[in-house]
Formats: sequence, C-alpha cells, structure tokens
Amino acid sequence: MSEEVHGDAPPPLPYKPDLASRAQRFAGAVIDYVLSLAVLLPALYALGAFDPAIEEVMRAFEQPHDKPPTFDSQFETQFDLAVTLQSLLVSWAALLLMHGYLLLKHGQTIGKRIVGTRIVDRHGALPGAGPLIGLRYLLMGLLTHIPLIGGPLWLLDALLIFRESHRCLHDDLAKTDVVRVKAARQESSAAGART
Repeated sequence: MSEEVHGDAPPPLPYKPDLASRAQRFAGAVIDYVLSLAVLLPALYALGAFDPAIEEVMRAFEQPHDKPPTFDSQFETQFDLAVTLQSLLVSWAALLLMHGYLLLKHGQTIGKRIVGTRIVDRHGALPGAGPLIGLRYLLMGLLTHIPLIGGPLWLLDALLIFRESHRCLHDDLAKTDVVRVKAARQESSAAGART
C-alpha cells in the first residue's frame, strides 16, 4: 500500500540543523562559566567552604621561619571532598537560578542568548526538562565531579566538539544539538507544522 498524501503538501524533509559554530559555542560557554564563577565563589565563601583552607594556610605560616610551610595531607583530602560537594550543590542551584527559565522556555543559557545560539532536540524542537537539565547539565556535572575520571571526562566532553556533528558528550547524552537562533526559530516552526 502506498502512503496517502493529504492535499498538496510535500512529504516532510529530514531535519538538517544549522549548527552553531565552534566559536559561538566556545564564547557562550566562556560567558556562562564567568557568570557561574561570579555566583559560585562568593556563595562558597559565604557558606564557609574556604574557612578550613584559610585556617590551614595560617597554621602553616605560623611555623618557624627557618622551615618551609607544611600542610596536612589528610586536611587536603577532607577539604577537597567538602568543597567538591558544596560547589556541586551551589553550582546546580546557580544553574537553575541563573539559567533555568531561559533553558526551559527558550533552550538557552545567558551565554547562548548573548551569542545567538539555542539548544534543540534532534528534531529541532525545544527539549523537555529531563533531557535538557537532567541529562545535559546535572548528570554531566555529577560525572565530571567524580574523582580520577571527572577531569578526563570533562576534557573528552570538550574535545568531542571537533567532530563533524559539533556535538559534545553532553549533547550525545541528552540527544541535543546547539543551533543558531534564527535557524532554530525556523526549524521549530517546521517541526510544529510536521506534528
């Protein structure tokens, strides 16, 4: 049996995203990173996350001046874990406060909005909250905070942008693309017309 064609409408074309350039993605990420640090560092300081480190440095420099300062390795491990957990929680809260509305409403962070890009699903539509925030940001953030594998995983995520698809690991996890805003508006209209 052949497919029935309604009216004069041509069959839908396969989705071809107008991907954001690597430079656009990098610029948007840098803007978001600077904004995050501007919120994260004062918040961690206010929560006292740096107090143990400051106390340890002060203790080390109170030692006799004829010896170099020494630090307690157990302190370093405890401090790293505490700061990692606090920074993870504060950064997630900051992400949701700073970017939550824009992400859910427009598929954009502040940086993406400034550089003219947007996150869409593999059909050109705005992704749901689960893939967009849950997989793309929260899961990836959690994975990159795992000791020993977090750093290499973060680097792999960043380097995957050099593939032809311009997709990073977080894009693969969430099944998303980052596209130019003008193109995203046209594709969203087309995606809406297809359904």
